[in-house]
Amino acid sequence: MTGRPGKTILRRLWRVALVLAAGLLAGRLEAAQTPPTPLVGDAGCIDFWVISTRHLPTYANPAAALNQLAVWHREPSGWIAYRYEAFLAAIDTDVPVCFYLNGIFTSVGSATADAQKLFANMGAGLPPFRGVHWLWPSDFERGVAPREQVNHALVRSQVESFYLAATIQSLRNTPAVNMVGHSFGCQIAADALARLGRCRGAEGALCGSHPMRIGAVLIAPTIPPASLLAGGQFEAALHLVDRLLVTHNRDDLALHIYEQIQERPALGVSGLPVVMGGRPAKVMQVDAGPAVRFRHTAATYFDSPLVVAWLRGFFAG
Repeated sequence: MTGRPGKTILRRLWRVALVLAAGLLAGRLEAAQTPPTPLVGDAGCIDFWVISTRHLPTYANPAAALNQLAVWHREPSGWIAYRYEAFLAAIDTDVPVCFYLNGIFTSVGSATADAQKLFANMGAGLPPFRGVHWLWPSDFERGVAPREQVNHALVRSQVESFYLAATIQSLRNTPAVNMVGHSFGCQIAADALARLGRCRGAEGALCGSHPMRIGAVLIAPTIPPASLLAGGQFEAALHLVDRLLVTHNRDDLALHIYEQIQERPALGVSGLPVVMGGRPAKVMQVDAGPAVRFRHTAATYFDSPLVVAWLRGFFAG
């Protein structure tokens, strides 16, 4: 005797919902082999870099693989490949650096186009900075359950955060580093900040580095709301940053489905909870609902004049 037809239909509907969630989180699933040409123009972003870890296995020895990161720089003649050491030498100047970390279920072309849009819109008219897109294996895998892909990405985020933290730790002259994470990219950003926070000295210097200002923006973050608070997984991240901007949106449809997939709340839905003594003055929270409504994609945020104003005000402050 077969199972009840009603339960079978519900299971099928749930599978469809999970696939739709992947599409909503991705926004665009088209494939692209190389990053598009960024249009930096007269914006504050004086040059555009892409660091890719897509060719590195998840279970590699991160310390040994660090010098194998693929690096590209946009120049007048096109995209030019650089060695990792040459990249560090080129960006480690008196100009601040901003890293963008894209979310899960995002193709190469979409992710880099989002980074280009962020740096151009956010940076116009602001002091010079260098934009770096951290490109990790975030593509949607057809035929693989979204829950399985998210769980794999959680494991991968540990490796990515090591690479990112080690890169920042290698800087000796950079006065300030900012991170902008979108969706699952906030998982990597928060973990990297926590790694750095656990070894920051009394004078504000990072381990093996020098004092620098650290700022972070978490856009529609998937991390748990309490993970940044005392006792949370990323508690050290909140201690490290000089400023933190968090967007939340109770109407974000993709994040609600993500909460169902992972069976845990997302910071991007509820925001940071109020705790005894209130929130630290360094933390700024904004409700993105009026700007993006139920949408989740990075492009929706970076196309919004209201969101761009928040970002410009945050980084100019």
